[in-house]
Amino acid sequence: MSVTIDWMDARYSVVHANFMDNWDWSEWYQALDFAHHLMSNSQRSITLMLDLVGSQKLAATNTLRSIPDDLSAPDNLIRIILITTDDQLGKKMVNIMHDIYPNLDDIILTKNHQSAFENVRSTVEMQAVTG
Repeated sequence: MSVTIDWMDARYSVVHANFMDNWDWSEWYQALDFAHHLMSNSQRSITLMLDLVGSQKLAATNTLRSIPDDLSAPDNLIRIILITTDDQLGKKMVNIMHDIYPNLDDIILTKNHQSAFENVRSTVEMQAVTG
């Protein structure tokens, strides 16, 4: 598979899927399925970061035939961040994510890692306790 998936932080609140080289829709959904498995083992609210920078979707694949029937968002998934420099792919991915996760309002499209990490940081930072 042309993707690596793992926790981005020690608090188990950010799952990072890094797509490399060429990938197809079947690999995309396999990655989501594995990310869901990771999320189901955490009690925290989760941000899913899908990093497409430097990768390419294989043009001959069909998204509709690849969607598993049982793919649904874990209850603790609160945000998806998509990172891609390809505007057309980014818009398509946002629409697909809204189709897969119709109850998830927070799907963010960014063009660079800095912007994505700023969104992640706002997810995991906590207010300091002052006494």
